[in-house]
Amino acid sequence: MKQRVAAVGVQILVLVGALAAGLLVGAILLGLTGVNPAKAYLAMFTGPVSGRYGLTETLVRATPMLLVGTGIVASFRTGILNIGGEGQMLAGTVAGAAVALATGSFGDLVQAGEVAKVHMDAGADILTGSAQQSVGAVRAVAARPGAMWVSTDMDQAGLAPDTVLAAQVYNWQKVVQKMIDLRAQGKLGGEHLTLSFADGTLELKVNPKLESRLTAEAKQALEKARQDITSGKLKVELPKN
Repeated sequence: MKQRVAAVGVQILVLVGALAAGLLVGAILLGLTGVNPAKAYLAMFTGPVSGRYGLTETLVRATPMLLVGTGIVASFRTGILNIGGEGQMLAGTVAGAAVALATGSFGDLVQAGEVAKVHMDAGADILTGSAQQSVGAVRAVAARPGAMWVSTDMDQAGLAPDTVLAAQVYNWQKVVQKMIDLRAQGKLGGEHLTLSFADGTLELKVNPKLESRLTAEAKQALEKARQDITSGKLKVELPKN
């Protein structure tokens, strides 16, 4: 027990010493460039928490690194050596950008907005869409009086509370529980998860702010459609290639 305490104490001293040495070297370099080290360190430590901008910028930069760190911890806990976490994150960023440029991008907000305008110009008054680029379409619909949006995958009412009429959303608690159950059964991958209203992994939400715009007949039709989909009475046949 004493040896363990001593080892922990040594580790703490090493960390404190490394931090102190780093700050000292930094102070020397700052001094050589004509910058007051005390003021520089004060700004460095207080700036990230001194206001809304500082906090949000800190989160923007820290979140990716925290996710990388979490992934590395998981690999270490399983006995797998994983080095170069920051490099892996940068490689993933470059690969993601390359795929977006090669495929036309799921995040092309401007193009999605233009597509939505074309549909509305052709007479469409209720639109829907998925993927990240749908945010651009939602904005375009919100700018067109009388047009409405039905979101999928997630509730986008927060983006346009006066435009998003309803949403088909994932119930992530049940989706993740499905994954946990499969893992407990020894299935560690290769499974295709089917989400549905029947098992509660999918939900239909109506925007409370716009619910009054739905007539009683529309609400009944909406509920009937949901029940028919849940029971399997209503099926949408996809075209076969």
